[in-house]
Amino acid sequence: MGALKADLQVLVVERRALVLDGLHSMIDALDGITVAGEAVDGDNCLDVVRKLVPDVVVASAQLPRIGGLDLIHRLHGVRSAISVVLIELRELPDAVAEAVQAGAAGVVMERERFSELAAAIRAAGEHRLYLSPRANALFALARASGYESGILTPRQREVAQLLAEGFSTKQIAHRLNLSVKTIATHRDQLLVRLRIRSIADLTRYAIRAGIIEP
Repeated sequence: MGALKADLQVLVVERRALVLDGLHSMIDALDGITVAGEAVDGDNCLDVVRKLVPDVVVASAQLPRIGGLDLIHRLHGVRSAISVVLIELRELPDAVAEAVQAGAAGVVMERERFSELAAAIRAAGEHRLYLSPRANALFALARASGYESGILTPRQREVAQLLAEGFSTKQIAHRLNLSVKTIATHRDQLLVRLRIRSIADLTRYAIRAGIIEP
């Protein structure tokens, strides 16, 4: 007899305790899938991934501290083979396009059925891209409108998030281990690229784009 195939190990990341409990229970009940751990934000997720080395991370796209898109890049820096499935609240073409471009293995809209999330997890375990029906429709709209030309780089999104959260240029430079001049350049490029004039405008953009919470 051949060796039994090991269960797919999943880490669930969600800031809301009741939602986290529900996701844990439903995912853990799937055949061939085990929830190896939980995390409540991006920083916590990175710590847990280093300890547990899961196959798939299922995360809300809207997380405190490190947003879902930036989390994907950081996770791939920790473990390149890891697959990330995002649960997206915002029904916006740009949101889905950003997730795919960032390297998400799957995107499921929050209002869709759990069966879509289950399918996304299984596909992610096989390193296949899975977009739920609603996410796929939104992605098609994004591509039709030529969205890719307006995307921010991961570093620009990171700087935008910290600026919108009220950190100074000096504080951001220290936090990201970069020079103040480099952060100032990123700030200026953000204002030009987004066609805005102030940090207040940037904060409003960050809320609309789901980079920070209202």
